[in-house]
Amino acid sequence: MVGLLFTAVGFLLSSINLFISSGRVYPAYQETEELGSLIQQYVVDNLLRGRFNYGVFLNVAGCLLLVVGCALLLKHSTRFVYGMLFALATIALHLAWTMVPFYLNGRQLITSELAFSFFHMVSHVAMGYFIIYGVTRIASKMHNEANVRYVKMGFIGSSICYVVRYFLVILGLPRVATSYQVAILGFTAFYLYNMCRLIDGIPGYTPRKKGRVKGSSHA
Repeated sequence: MVGLLFTAVGFLLSSINLFISSGRVYPAYQETEELGSLIQQYVVDNLLRGRFNYGVFLNVAGCLLLVVGCALLLKHSTRFVYGMLFALATIALHLAWTMVPFYLNGRQLITSELAFSFFHMVSHVAMGYFIIYGVTRIASKMHNEANVRYVKMGFIGSSICYVVRYFLVILGLPRVATSYQVAILGFTAFYLYNMCRLIDGIPGYTPRKKGRVKGSSHA
C-alpha cells in the first residue's frame, strides 16, 4: 500500500530534529522589562539560537509526505482527514516559529515563540495520533494484533519523549534533550518497522499461512 509507505517515510523525516545553521542571522534581540530576564534568555538561547534553522525544511518535507499518505489512505478511515489537517498545521506553526524573529522583537517575540513552539509540539503529537490510529484501525481488520500493539506502544513512547524533549530544550539542557532525541528515533524506528508489517504487499510483511493441506502428496 503506497499510502503506508508515504506515511512511514514522513514519520521518519518529521522525527529528525537537526539544527542546520544558515547565513540568515536574526536581528539582535532587544530585552524588555515586561518579562523576566531568565525566560527571555531561555527562549533566545535555546529556541532561537541566533540564526534561521534550515532543519525546518526536513520536518516540512516529512509532514508533506504525511499529507500525501493520508490522502491515499483516506478511503479507509476518516481519521486521516484530521491527520492531514494537523500535518498542515504543524508545517504552518514550524515555519511561523522560525520566521517570526525576523519581524518581531521584545515581549511580542518571546510570547510568540513560546506559543508557536508549544502549539507546534501539540499539533505534532495530534498529527501522529490520528494517523497512527487510522493505520492501526485498518490493520485491526486484518487481525495483526501483535503488530498493532507494537505500533501503538512505539508511538506512545515516541510522543512522551517528544514532549519531554521540548521542555528540556527550553530549559537549556541540550545533552539530556539529545538523549531523548535518540530515544525518539528508536521508538519511531520500532513502530515504523511494525507499521510496515501491518498491510499485505508492504516489504517485510509475510502473509500468515493458513495451514498445510493434508493428503496433497502425490504418489
